[in-house]
Amino acid sequence: MNKIAELNDIVNGYIKWLYENDSYNVARVLEQLIVNTFKEIHVDPTNLFSIEYSEVSNSNISKKLSDLSEFTSDRKKRGVYYTPTDLVDYMLYNASLKKITPLYQKSYNTEDIMDIIVKQKENLIFNYCTETTIFDPTCGSGEFILQAVKLKLRLLQVKSIDSKENIVRAISTIYGNDMDNFAILILKLRICIYLANIISLNETKEVSSILSNNFYVSDFVFENKIKNKFDIIVGNPPYVEYRNLPNKPKENFGNLYANILSNSINYLNKDGLMSYVIPISFSSTKRMSPIRKKIFNNFKNVILLHFADRPASLFTKVHQKLDIIIADNFSEKLSKLYTSEYNYSYKKDRDSIFDNIEIIENDNYEDEFIPKYGNKLQKSIYNKVLSNKTNMNILKILSKTDEYNAEKSIFLSKRATFFIKSFLKDPSSKEYTLYEVKGIPNKVLLAILNSSLFWFYWNVVSDGWHIVNKDLQYFKVPDISKIQQANLINLADELINRLEETKVYVGTVQTEFEYKHRYAFDILDKIDAILADIYNLNKDELLEVKNFARKYRGG
Repeated sequence: MNKIAELNDIVNGYIKWLYENDSYNVARVLEQLIVNTFKEIHVDPTNLFSIEYSEVSNSNISKKLSDLSEFTSDRKKRGVYYTPTDLVDYMLYNASLKKITPLYQKSYNTEDIMDIIVKQKENLIFNYCTETTIFDPTCGSGEFILQAVKLKLRLLQVKSIDSKENIVRAISTIYGNDMDNFAILILKLRICIYLANIISLNETKEVSSILSNNFYVSDFVFENKIKNKFDIIVGNPPYVEYRNLPNKPKENFGNLYANILSNSINYLNKDGLMSYVIPISFSSTKRMSPIRKKIFNNFKNVILLHFADRPASLFTKVHQKLDIIIADNFSEKLSKLYTSEYNYSYKKDRDSIFDNIEIIENDNYEDEFIPKYGNKLQKSIYNKVLSNKTNMNILKILSKTDEYNAEKSIFLSKRATFFIKSFLKDPSSKEYTLYEVKGIPNKVLLAILNSSLFWFYWNVVSDGWHIVNKDLQYFKVPDISKIQQANLINLADELINRLEETKVYVGTVQTEFEYKHRYAFDILDKIDAILADIYNLNKDELLEVKNFARKYRGG
């Protein structure tokens, strides 16, 4: 069965279910919307009960349509991933709040936002629902679009201004685009199914006209078919490296998602807002400096929220380290940037993942990266590490070599998760690089690299996976007294012994042994206490270093 035939089977099965469950009016409205809107879908009420259709109901119709779009296309090959509804709502609600009322910069969960919005004047909500336009330029089968419709109609209902006329006006403010024609077909059908429970037969013709005019099929990067401008642009763009594209965009950012952000600027009304969920490379790599600068030159306020992919990821079907960007007041140069810390979570905590995300004004962004800190303590720690007067940093201390020297050598992993791993002896793994240590004893550097302070700093500056030169370059190494060096050397010996005692043989292609740093927190804490003196951290800052993501590091 081809996908159009399968789609017809699902739709007719659903309409049949509506009639069987006495939802006659809903069935008739949906039939009329389908007749007015689609050439590809055919409904024959006279034969509904004489033909065997798939079992479809209210409980599974939306998922069946989403799955059909996802599994019958090459969307994953094109870097397109399903966006969970709670993430969609979080982005939409925060974007909408900023258009309704100019509150101070903060990250709110969706229910808090509803509490704030419903207290606003009716005319503000009415204008938002019936005039503020929302556009998703790479909408796929429409998670953002459908939730935007639901949000606006919910607000109209809360304020008791949900007349049929206002509902239609609200629908007319929603726009979408995708290069996949079948995805747009699914999206419009999902909207029809949702609205069949809300509108009457009298509104079907006008709604069908809106669906025909407001949804486009085009390549948002390479084509220029869309002539409108919008108040809110939101979405989850495709993540595709240029090497996987048959043609390269004119603006060279290296990944297609950055071109989506760049092009979106051209489609915003003055004072407009843009919100996307994008790879964390946006904030953590020098390669994305050009798109960061372009955004900073066009928006007054930018919020960046950062999310790890382990233990759990914001995306439910793939592990991806992510940023959420909310950029508002288009056409004004950056006044303030706000950032969160690098947020970790467990799958079991999904319901509260957006609760209590703290942000702080960030004035430390560099050409190479934007530091991921989210409170005053983290900002202060970061500044104390970077602002040290010494010109010495870890990158200057290290020199790649092929010759091992027990007194001068150190092995450093190229990647990290919950611990930075370095050793004095070869750990028998391809993941490590051999360096010569200059300027300080190699055991002192071993203690620093394995410390929670360095791991915290790495979280702030890195992409959450690799350890690259810039991650080493910005970590200053001040003068360390002989007593402090001696204490760090002793603790390095203790750490080495503990890791040897607790290592587990795994015998994989990548490594022979797995080293359990989580069993050495008592030693790491002593190392951090010494580093706190060296970097002039106060008690609260030291506690922040020790406790940062501790429950996730403990296994």
